[in-house]
Amino acid sequence: MARKPFILVLLAMFYILLPPFKLLLHGFLEHVSAVDLFLFELSHSSLLTFIEEVALFPIAGLLILLVRRWSYFLFLLVEAWIIWANGRSLFALYENGQYLMFFSVVIFTIINIAIVLYFIFSTIKHSYYNPKLRWWEGAPRYTIACNCNISKYSYDHFFNTESVNISEGGMLLRHISDFDIGQKIEIRTIILEDHFCIKGEIVHKTTLPGSSINALGVKFVEVTPVQKAGLKIKMRELERKKYPRRPTRTVFEDLFGGVLPSQFF
Repeated sequence: MARKPFILVLLAMFYILLPPFKLLLHGFLEHVSAVDLFLFELSHSSLLTFIEEVALFPIAGLLILLVRRWSYFLFLLVEAWIIWANGRSLFALYENGQYLMFFSVVIFTIINIAIVLYFIFSTIKHSYYNPKLRWWEGAPRYTIACNCNISKYSYDHFFNTESVNISEGGMLLRHISDFDIGQKIEIRTIILEDHFCIKGEIVHKTTLPGSSINALGVKFVEVTPVQKAGLKIKMRELERKKYPRRPTRTVFEDLFGGVLPSQFF
C-alpha cells in the first residue's frame, strides 16, 4: 500500500479534530461550557446546520485520506460548501454584534481557502490522480549527475556509475548489467559535496527517454534517521538552487518551494 504523504495525514487530522476544537473555542468566547454548548446546538439545530457545522469537517478529512481521484474533487466540493456556509454565518454574526465569533470564523475561512489553493496548485494532487504511485516516486525527483559506486550486499567489488535523478526515497542510476530487479545494493555517492553511504533495492529497469541508455530505479532501504535527515537537507538545497525536477514546479512551489518543508510537496 502506498504511504500517504505526511501533509495529507496532518490536514486530515485537522479536519477531523476541527469540530471539537471549534466547540471549545466558541464555548470559551461565549463563556459557557463546551458540553452545554454542544447539547444546546444538538437540540436546537436543524439537520442542515448540523451537517454544515459538524459533519462536513470529518467527511473532508476522510476524503483526504482516501487518496482517490474522485475523493479529490469531492473534497474540493465539500470545501466550497464549507466556505459558502461560513460566508453566510459571517453576516449573521456581524449583524448580531458577535465580533469575537465573527473574527474566529473569518480566520477559519481564510485557512480553508488556503487549503483549497494548496490542493489546486501544489503537486500533492498527483497523489490523487495516480493513487498507485509508489511512495518513493511521489516526492520530487531532481535531475543531477552524481558519481556513484554501487555494490551488491556483502560484496567488496564496487562498480562506477552515475545518477540520473534523485529524491528523498530513491534514485535512478545509469544501468549496469550485473544488477537485477529485487537485488539489494550499497551506494556510495556525493550529493552537493556531502558523502552518503546508503542501502537500496533495485525496483525496476527502464530506458532513458530519447536515448538507448538503460537505467536502474533504486528505492532506498534501511535508511537511518541521520541519513534521512541528510537526504531531506540535500533535497531542500536542490530545491532552493532550482535544479530541474519532475514533476515540474507549480506556481505554488515557485513562490514557497525554498521556504516550506519538503513534506508539503
